[in-house]
Amino acid sequence: MKLLYSLLLLLTISYHPVSAKSFEVSEITPVKADSTYIKLKNLYIKYITSESYHKFQPLEERFVEKMHFKDYHSEITSLGFDAWLNSNIQKTDYATLDEAKLAYKEISKAIADCTAENRAYFDMLVSVLGTEEGSEIWKKVVEDTAREYPDIVESPEAKMRRRLLRH
Repeated sequence: MKLLYSLLLLLTISYHPVSAKSFEVSEITPVKADSTYIKLKNLYIKYITSESYHKFQPLEERFVEKMHFKDYHSEITSLGFDAWLNSNIQKTDYATLDEAKLAYKEISKAIADCTAENRAYFDMLVSVLGTEEGSEIWKKVVEDTAREYPDIVESPEAKMRRRLLRH
């Protein structure tokens, strides 16, 4: 279960809302989606404004940069972090295995703290994503929140520009 929450946290953080079609929440499931959408959106806003989220963000960005992951989620989960690191330490910007493992321990603690502080959000996210219309509701929540609160949600385009400027 801890792995599931960790993956959901990473998915939420790295999600880039791209939709082939534009839709209204009412196009999904009118009554259920509206109440689900509102509750999930409120929890999402609480999550992205939480102290633990803001502690996690810079750790995650620095970690991903130094690891040079092509596909962050699948590279760790397919082999397990230690196995991947032992085979690929030379591909990272970490000087030693111990330094990389310490960074991974820090980010793992930050994930655990963020998950604990935002348990209601992750519980609801698991529940919503388990429904047919769940991923569309979640995408709509993230897109609307980014549009309505640009000061607290960095758009995917801005995040990409910032990362490209660092390289």
